[in-house]
Amino acid sequence: MDLNNITNYSLVDGYKNLIRDEDSNAIVSTNQTEYEQYLALRSHNEEEDKKIQKIENDVATMKSDLNEIKNLLMRLAQWIQIQ
Repeated sequence: MDLNNITNYSLVDGYKNLIRDEDSNAIVSTNQTEYEQYLALRSHNEEEDKKIQKIENDVATMKSDLNEIKNLLMRLAQWIQIQ
């Protein structure tokens, strides 16, 4: 949230880094450092989620490939027994 757009606000009692937007009644933090840390953490978590999703997809693909190899080996074994 851009704090420059908040023109009608009041301080929140007991909190030096919080203000209340009187137009929307929202509580807003004015601590830019904490906000930037939050954005960095959120970005990091999104990247981790993408990595996990890729690993899960890779495992599913490998599982499917192994099942296909297993089926081919079983068919080969049956063919060899017939010969």
